[in-house]
Amino acid sequence: MIALIFRLLSYLPLPVLHGMGIVLGWLVYLAPGRHSPRLRANLQQSGLCRRRACRPLLRQVIAESGKGILELARVWMRPHREIVKLVRSVSGWEAMDAALNTGKGVILMSPHVGCFEMINLYVSSRLPLTSMYKPARNPVVDGIMKAGRERGLAHLVPTDMTGIKAMLKALKKGEAIGILPDQVATIGDGVWAPFFGRWAYTPTLVFRLAQSTGAAPFMVYAEHLP
Repeated sequence: MIALIFRLLSYLPLPVLHGMGIVLGWLVYLAPGRHSPRLRANLQQSGLCRRRACRPLLRQVIAESGKGILELARVWMRPHREIVKLVRSVSGWEAMDAALNTGKGVILMSPHVGCFEMINLYVSSRLPLTSMYKPARNPVVDGIMKAGRERGLAHLVPTDMTGIKAMLKALKKGEAIGILPDQVATIGDGVWAPFFGRWAYTPTLVFRLAQSTGAAPFMVYAEHLP
């Protein structure tokens, strides 16, 4: 049933999916639980706004979160070439090309901001990209996610020692790897670091990979356009 719903949603135009996503974002926000108070607290903690001044930004975050969920149907299920064409412009690629020409590889870091799924699909349409992959708990969703991500020249590796070895191998070949650096580190794989006035247990994998290989790290993001 989940696969069928995703398939049907994938045929809808992106603006329609985004409109439905806004509704979904508000439904999630208004549902009982810790999501809404945590979201408001995080916005105030960020320093971007204070109290009532946060309301416009809060509404935007709620809407964009819903868009990000529903657009996955189109991003994962539609043909690779069609999805890559959704990218309107790219900046900074020349710097990445220069880093790749050194033969030491590059590390692409994308936090869970915007449509980070597009980064993997776009980059893998132009060059080999090895990325870490954490399986979803639901096997159906996991199958959809893996099939949607591992296209073009993309190669997914597990979040364990075999995955780390695979990424090291890719960097030594002068290729690109992708990491979501804002995930919670496992015990022994991180350090406590200050983050917007709070202490966060932060992964050290990116630093260790860059230090051991000389690969150049790049922060990348995909921005939603109107």
